[in-house]
Formats: sequence, structure tokens, C-alpha cells
Amino acid sequence: MTLGFSSIGDLAQNMLLRRQSASLQDTLARLTGELVSGKKQDIAQANRGDFGPLATVQRSLQVFDGYASARADTDLILATSQTALEGVQGITDGLGQGLLATTSLGQRTSVDAVIDQAADQFENAILLMNSRVGDRYLFSGQNATTPPLANAETILGELRLAVAGAVTTTDFEQAIDDWFDLPGGGFETSGYLGGAKRDGAVRVGPSQEVRFDISAEDPAFRDTLRNLGKLVLLAEGAFDNDTSARLELAENAALGLIAANDEITGYRAALGVSQGLLTAAETQIETERVTLSEVRSQLEDVDPFQAASELEVVQTQIETLYTVTARNSRLNLMEYLR
Repeated sequence: MTLGFSSIGDLAQNMLLRRQSASLQDTLARLTGELVSGKKQDIAQANRGDFGPLATVQRSLQVFDGYASARADTDLILATSQTALEGVQGITDGLGQGLLATTSLGQRTSVDAVIDQAADQFENAILLMNSRVGDRYLFSGQNATTPPLANAETILGELRLAVAGAVTTTDFEQAIDDWFDLPGGGFETSGYLGGAKRDGAVRVGPSQEVRFDISAEDPAFRDTLRNLGKLVLLAEGAFDNDTSARLELAENAALGLIAANDEITGYRAALGVSQGLLTAAETQIETERVTLSEVRSQLEDVDPFQAASELEVVQTQIETLYTVTARNSRLNLMEYLR
């Protein structure tokens, strides 16, 4: 280090030495802080005043955080929906297959034993269809703050009124079908309390969107309640004096439940596809996140080996400066004593 002391006066020399000492001390403090924190203290200087790349990386990571939050919410909704539909299928498959087996034997006692389960299963099906995550009902369409279905007793009360005048099995089934299927009929006005289907999609990744548009007014749910309702009314005594009619209605209900079970399988398959999209989105984003994190590290983090080398150089410079200062002070003192 050449300080050029011979060309300036003693006061100027002292001022120069102090400035150099202060500068080296600042550098020493900066390097020490960077080694401890692992981060560059002056990002602007380290990146020559260009914050563009770092801002781009930070913005992309924030977007990825938003996607992660959307995926977590959507994953919970899809998983809870799968559980609810699995429960409904347990009802439709259990009662459907059980009834079909007993009606084929033509034994009323066995059929009645299965039918007697219908009331509890009807209520259980409604509870499952009214599943929610937090304050959000899963199958209520756009009106997610309201349970999609009225309670079991309300719907059964409507069905009892609907079949009050039915004499034949055809009349009985037609009255129930009309209640569930007619536009503006009983189901749409008293049974289903939710809103219209959701028509939007949730973006869960740069190129992935998940659509959830299952609602309790969909055919599979109507068919489930329709056929369970028929069984409940049979259990309450409909056609109690006509074994043939009871067996016929029970068999039709069994076939209807089996068909509804197949429809629900389709719903669950669609949910499975959406869950697969979530997994694909997470994999893609985590890969990109690693890359962006490495770029951010290059822009923000210090190289510990380089910083340690620079620190050693600065310490050597400080020691040299102290030595020169001390020697210069002795020379000045000897000049003064002369």
C-alpha cells in the first residue's frame, strides 16, 4: 500500500490515515456482519444498482405462495368431498345390493328388514351431502354459506303429502319423481336450499385450474334421496297390505340406488382428476421454486469463502496501516526533538 506521506504535511498525513482507518473499519464491520448473517448488506451495490432481477424473483415467489394457499384450500375441499361421497356410496351400495339380493328371493320379511334401515340412512345421506369445510358447505353451489339440503323430516314430510293420493305403485313412484324432477317442484323449492352451480375455476398453478361444480341438486344426489325416500315411506307402511307391490317398489328402489352409486363414482373420478392436477401443480411449482430460490441466493447471499478471504485482506491492511501510523509517529517525534 503506497500512502505518499513525503508529499504532504503532518496534519494532512494524520487526516489521510484516519480516513483510511475509518474506511477499513467500515469494510471490516460489513464483512463481519455479512459472514454472520450470510446476507449481503448492500444489495444495490452488490447488484450494481439493478434491482430488476431480484424484484422479479421475489414477485414470482410471492405468486407461488398464493398458489400454495389456493392448493391447500382446494385440496381440503376435494378431500372432504371425496370422504362425503364415499359415505353416500356406502349407503347406496349397501342398501341397493342388500335389497336386490332379498327381493330376488321374494321374502317379504327379509325385504322389510332391509327397508327398516332406510330412515336412518336417509338422514345420514343428507348429513353427508350437507358436509362443509369451515363455514363453507361443499355442495351448495354458489350459495356456500347455506346448507344445500333441508333436513330429513322436512323432505319426508313433503314426500308424504306428495303420495297421499297414490293408489297404484305407478302413481306412488310418479308422485315422488315429480317432486324431485319437475322444474319449480318440491325439491327445487323446499328440498334444495343451495345456489346455482359454481361457474368459475381456481387457479392452483401457472397452467393448472381446478373446477369444482358438484352440487346437491345434481342427478346422483336426487336419485339417492328419491329412492331412499321411497324406502322410508314403505317402512312407514305404504302398501303394507300388498306384498307384491312392496317387493316391486323395493326392487325398483334398489336398482335406482345402484344406478345412483354408479353416477357418484363418476363424480369421485372427476374429483380424483382434480386432485391429480393439484399434485402436478405442486411438483411443477416446487421445482421452479428451488430454481428461483437459488437465483435469489446468488443475488442476496454472500459467498462465505470469498467474504472470509476479503476479511483477511482487510485485517492485514488494518494491521499495516497501524504499523505505518506508529512508525510515522516515531519519525515525527524524532524530527521534533531535533
